[in-house]
Amino acid sequence: MKKTIIMSVAVMATLLFGEILMSVVLGCVMLTGLFAGHFMSESARRVVECPVSALKPALKGHQAPPSA
Repeated sequence: MKKTIIMSVAVMATLLFGEILMSVVLGCVMLTGLFAGHFMSESARRVVECPVSALKPALKGHQAPPSA
């Protein structure tokens, strides 16, 4: 929900400053993100939004043991 509000404010701000093309680009990015988030599974959404946090459990198992 916060991301939608932030992107909406960004689109409105670019329209206020007269940047029509930038507002169209931001609007397309917002709509693409909303559609992708709606049709993706939760695990795929985590990988897209923040790959590092989604891969942390897998990386913990592959860490080398500390050397003495």
